This record gives sequence, C-alpha cells and structure tokens, in this order.
Amino acid sequence: MTNYLCFQFFKDFEQWKDQMQQKTLSFYTQDTAGKLLKTGVTRIFYNCHRSYCYKNKGKNQRAMKSIGTNKIGKACPSRLEVTVSTEINGESIVCVKYWKTHCGHTEQIGRIALNRDIRLKIAGTN
Repeated sequence: MTNYLCFQFFKDFEQWKDQMQQKTLSFYTQDTAGKLLKTGVTRIFYNCHRSYCYKNKGKNQRAMKSIGTNKIGKACPSRLEVTVSTEINGESIVCVKYWKTHCGHTEQIGRIALNRDIRLKIAGTN
C-alpha cells in the first residue's frame, strides 16, 4: 500500500517521520545522498533499517552484538521516497511516497534505534 503526503517544510516532514516511526515501531535510514534530478528537484530514499545485509566496516576488532545483526539479508519493501522541490520564492515543498508494508521481519522493539529525544528522556537530561 502506497501513501502520498506533502509538507511545506523539510522540518515538518522530519517531525512526521519521527512520529510515524514511533507509532509503527519501525525505523528508516537514508542510504545515500539525495540526487538532484534534471527537473530541478532532489530525490531522497529512506529504506527500512532491517533491509539488506550487514556490511562490516573496519578490521573485525569489534564483537558482534549479542542479539545479532538487524539486517535480514534481503530488501524489505517498506520505504520512503522523498521529493524536495524549491519554488521560485525560495520555499520548498516536500512530497513523500510512503510504502507501509514490511516483509521478511517482524517489528520488534529491541531492534529499533531510539531517536535523540527519546534517548535524552531516558537519560533524564531533557
């Protein structure tokens, strides 16, 4: 199932994304930098954080997490396709195509990265 949403500011999109991730027990990561298209818009893809395979970065000096990797070894179809267009007056419009359906894994609270605000609340510094 695909949903389409539009926001006037990128900050509004980020707030919606944070709320949606908390509500659905999911997390989306930006794998690559945004691409500037010939039409003048920038396209950014956010994939489910459980998608694809674990890529070891470094020289195997760190131990693997006790619960193992979050990655499922294949692509989860849930993703966000974000299109940022800048209007003549300098304002930007952010449109999101959102695929909700997750496949190949379950939503487990232990597998979700906590955002900065929640970490601060837990630490008691907020």
